Amino acid sequence: MNKIAVVTDSTADLPKELAEKNNISVIPLKVFFGDDEYLDGVNLPHGEFIKKLKTSEVFPTTSQPSPGEFMMLYKKLAEQGYDKIISLHISSKLSGTVDSAKMAKPMVKDIDIRIVDSLNTSLGLGLLALRASSLAKDTGNIDELLKTIEPEIKGIKIFFSVSSLDHLIKNGRIGKAQGFFGNLLDLKPLLAIQDGLGEIIPLKKVKGKDKVVDEIIGLITNSYEKNKCKYGIGIVHSGMEEEAKYIQKTLSEKIGNETIITGNVGAVIGSHVGPEVIGIGIY
Repeated sequence: MNKIAVVTDSTADLPKELAEKNNISVIPLKVFFGDDEYLDGVNLPHGEFIKKLKTSEVFPTTSQPSPGEFMMLYKKLAEQGYDKIISLHISSKLSGTVDSAKMAKPMVKDIDIRIVDSLNTSLGLGLLALRASSLAKDTGNIDELLKTIEPEIKGIKIFFSVSSLDHLIKNGRIGKAQGFFGNLLDLKPLLAIQDGLGEIIPLKKVKGKDKVVDEIIGLITNSYEKNKCKYGIGIVHSGMEEEAKYIQKTLSEKIGNETIITGNVGAVIGSHVGPEVIGIGIY
């Protein structure tokens, strides 16, 4: 049987042990605090990143992996005996990562590489990578794998809220939410990436942290009941551990034994959303 390698990037926010268990290779994006460069998920622990985000005098910036870095990873996988690679990445409307992967593809000979724009990020992308990994174990036919997952991408949803829109606005990642919320005061923005749009869209303004958590739970529960989530739910957070635990407990009670994974927001996503965020992806 042909061997299919699964590649994703660090914005998938997959816990390291989960990626390793499912044989998913993760290429890191980069975070810069001034002249200091860090690899997302490699040499910038979550706690240290949050401290820097709150105290640094310079605003963090991010960058996608270079085509050369993709080339080296693809060649390494070829040397390990893989003859096919499915490479799934953050929405092209949010990052140039997909473009870097596409530029690397012709640099690597004798291996079939397929680049997939997830039109999502964080655990929306992470759940897609886990789904691809499961299929890759069952089949050596990459065409069949793609035929299965590509129509499913539009069904992946991630709902999230941040304490402030400042980071999203400064980094230019606010998408259709630009100008919608204005001065939030004590209101919390409820945002989404869904329907294969690939960008952040505004849903509503909600008064207070507890209310926004309940709204997110409601959205996930409704999505589950309508579509019968097949491949999992992912909870991702930063600075909102108690809320994440509450969401996991509540969803487990509402929907039973569905797979629910949890993880911290990585440094790249965190640079764009700020130090306090809660989000849930459903696939």
